[in-house]
Amino acid sequence: MQHKVKKSYIDSQFGQLHFQVFGSGKPLILCHQSPSSLEMFNSAYPVLASLGVQSIGIDTPGYGQSDSPNQQPSILDYAECVIDVIESLNLEKVSLLGHHTGACIVAELAVIRPDLVDKVILNGTDSTSSNANDGLVAEDYTSDIAVYTQAGSSTGTASVLNGVTVAAS
Repeated sequence: MQHKVKKSYIDSQFGQLHFQVFGSGKPLILCHQSPSSLEMFNSAYPVLASLGVQSIGIDTPGYGQSDSPNQQPSILDYAECVIDVIESLNLEKVSLLGHHTGACIVAELAVIRPDLVDKVILNGTDSTSSNANDGLVAEDYTSDIAVYTQAGSSTGTASVLNGVTVAAS
């Protein structure tokens, strides 16, 4: 089955924000590390589509094909840009995957708008330290922390954040 990619732009507080939608099904927002772009997930888009996942890659301001901002955005600013994309696509609930900087962005989004979030996947965080959530979320936002292990990988944590399941690797 051939899946089409739809490339789009929206206006954001930092100018034009570029994103692409690949496939159909349950929406998964993919947030890249800095410096990088949505292209870092190119090999994942067709795989996710074949599994019934609509993957939405976003170029954060200053990266990829998004406009360069006049000032350095904060993690909150980046999270608000992701919210703008979610709302422009009229999506009710999405899952979020963030890699390194993207993990900080999606964690922030889950804190400020849990009503938009189904699940969160944090990749590239230091989940093995006693301060696994430092810089991502305040401790009072997490509960029910459990340890999980994936075959062939290191141990990570799974938490519930404002009612949203969060997995960190």
